[in-house]
Amino acid sequence: MTDREVFLPMFTSVKNRRCLVVGGGKVAARKVQALLDRGALVELVAPGVSEKILKLLPEDSILEEDYREELCENKFIVIAATDNHQLNEQVGADARTCGALVNVVDQMESSDYISPAVIQRFPLQIAISTGGASPALAARIRRELEEKYDPSWGLKTEILSQLRKLIKAEVDNKDKRQKIFKLLADLC
Repeated sequence: MTDREVFLPMFTSVKNRRCLVVGGGKVAARKVQALLDRGALVELVAPGVSEKILKLLPEDSILEEDYREELCENKFIVIAATDNHQLNEQVGADARTCGALVNVVDQMESSDYISPAVIQRFPLQIAISTGGASPALAARIRRELEEKYDPSWGLKTEILSQLRKLIKAEVDNKDKRQKIFKLLADLC
């Protein structure tokens, strides 16, 4: 994967798009949660599934069985999140054949995109990425920023959004608007 091939699905709409996660452990659960948070239609396949996944997905979205190539058909994104390197590579190859975007966890070179560590303070999103070089470092930075940007930042962002609409309607001068926007942002 080159720098130009890095694709962050959080900035692409996955809402109502069919996605497949292969794997049943902690990493798969995190990937499922991220897709669900963005409105994706998630299906998961694994011979064994964690309790967390059972709580995240409806029963009819979980296939407790071995992976099969045809499961990749008609999927927008396929995520290979098993602890089996060979299986992950096979899932990636199959998904590409079916036209899906692929993320093979911990194998940047086998992925079409990487997933950043994300702080979600709707509508504010903060993404941290090391370009796949160190997911652990991205996670550490995310934890540090989560403390600084607590849940109140979602409300602050929403208020700024509403003020922005009012100011755009009332202030004709673009330079004045920009100064007001900056002042409001600085108040946060």
